[in-house]
Amino acid sequence: QETQAKLRFDRAWLYTLLLDFLSRIQKTDAETVIYCERILELLTDLESQLPTRRYVNTLIKDLNILPLTKLSPIFNDSHNGLFRDLFTLLCHFVHFPIDDHTGAQYTEAESSEEHSADLARLQRLALKQFKDKLTILALSNYAAIDKREELEAHLGALNDNELESLAIALGFRTKYPPTVEIVMDRHVVMEILLSAFEHRRTYREVVKHLSVLPTEASLYEPTLLRNEQYNGSRSLAIPRLNLQYLSVGDFLWRSFVLFRCEAFFEVRRDMEETVKRLQPRAAQLPNQVHFGGFSRMAIPTSKPAIIEQAPSKVGQDKPAFVRAEIALDVSRLADFVRREWESLHQDDVVYLLAVHPIDRSRDLTNGHVAHPSSRDFGIHLLRTAEVEQILDEDGRTLRGTHEDEINGFGRRPRLRRMMVKLDAATFKTDTARKSQGKPDVYESINVIIRRKGRENNFKRILETIRSLASSDIPVPSWLQEVFLGYGDPTGATYTKMTNSLDEIDFRDTFLDWRHLVESMPQKTVESSTPQEATMKPPTMKPPYILRGLAASSREPSKPSKKRRRDEDEASQPPSKSIKVSTYQPPNNGPYPTD
Repeated sequence: QETQAKLRFDRAWLYTLLLDFLSRIQKTDAETVIYCERILELLTDLESQLPTRRYVNTLIKDLNILPLTKLSPIFNDSHNGLFRDLFTLLCHFVHFPIDDHTGAQYTEAESSEEHSADLARLQRLALKQFKDKLTILALSNYAAIDKREELEAHLGALNDNELESLAIALGFRTKYPPTVEIVMDRHVVMEILLSAFEHRRTYREVVKHLSVLPTEASLYEPTLLRNEQYNGSRSLAIPRLNLQYLSVGDFLWRSFVLFRCEAFFEVRRDMEETVKRLQPRAAQLPNQVHFGGFSRMAIPTSKPAIIEQAPSKVGQDKPAFVRAEIALDVSRLADFVRREWESLHQDDVVYLLAVHPIDRSRDLTNGHVAHPSSRDFGIHLLRTAEVEQILDEDGRTLRGTHEDEINGFGRRPRLRRMMVKLDAATFKTDTARKSQGKPDVYESINVIIRRKGRENNFKRILETIRSLASSDIPVPSWLQEVFLGYGDPTGATYTKMTNSLDEIDFRDTFLDWRHLVESMPQKTVESSTPQEATMKPPTMKPPYILRGLAASSREPSKPSKKRRRDEDEASQPPSKSIKVSTYQPPNNGPYPTD
């Protein structure tokens, strides 16, 4: 009886847990919210690893966990932002483009073909059972019915019974045990169908459209601020770097998201510290700001002057580049501070801010402020730009010491002109806002801030990760399983590979015999010719051909625990014999011959 009870528990514990989760998401008390957040975190961990994903993903789709959670009161409560972030992370892994059984990642074409096959199945069934009402849906192209609004308009012609029968014919669950308090009305059935057939952006498209340059909105996103206040009592809605990954693209996506969060946190911290040192105060004139402090990393400036805007490239909807000029008043800077600004390199990122006096009205309140905003620190706007070059007052490129300086001393320069390239995507958004009658954001910019070079290289790193994550990365078969955490770590060594060579010509790698012996510790190096083998040491000269490098154990190692495997490896004799031979290299001469 105990064995049967344990078997029943092992078989049905996750199914029972998910049914209990569907019952609890109808409540919105604090304890239930924390419990449901932990359930979403558990499901995300199970979905993000291939050994458990192949079972859990099928169960989640069968019970319609995602659409039912999206319609639940706990999800639509405005105070449960962490729950919605965890739900978004779970949706990413549930719909990740990978074969749950083979572990092969789908390409863009394969993902599109799979989605098209689902739409074709819907059209065939609609034409077969509901020809009178769904003829237009059955004859439309795929791009016209994979959008939520258009698909909902087509399915709206069916009544409640017909809509439920369509869901049953498509293989969706519409009945649950009585213990689960779910009312399967028209709204729920419609959401199940729309969630199954709507078009979703793949992780490649999401990464491609994520900006690598911050704004005041991205620096103060509630998700980032919530993660920074993590104390262990609640879940954390960010991807994890585990020992196992679904694919190389999954690893790159997680790395991109995590590094972007870290980089934006450091940028926000430096901006707040610099603005605090500037001490912005209200001036006598309206809409003017007086800076009572000083920071070597910031210079008060006027609005940037837009010089050139290039048309969009093929396949893009943003300008190719937007060039602007910024006037820097360096007359009051010390010489070493001015040289630091003049030494900015090309493609260095600088930050353009609209700084206003800090609002102190929220400091003394009895209420609780959930998350700070950029205006709490005086930052009303933040835009980024890349340095192209720095010019002097006459528009000439700075090249070391000027002609009017003797031994580095001379008149103090008053003005420097910085040529920059603005963020094209953000500039397009700002231009669209301006066309709608809203104020121009670049009119209010009054401070330019720089950061240290070692801390300000995040843009190139993020662009590199994004380019790798947006493409299909070919990984050698002998490395892929080990990299993803599924294979034997020793299987990637050269001696364990099945296609390793028994004989390798090292050409000019070794200088002499002594160099060869010192490069092969714990190995016995012998000459393959009997005459040389009797001589101590052999007089053989390079180039050397080594035989027996891969002659070590090619037998498959028995599965064992790490400690036992370490003991077995330590007990093996370290001595291995390597046969060495040589040859007379051809004389290529100084000139090529016919």
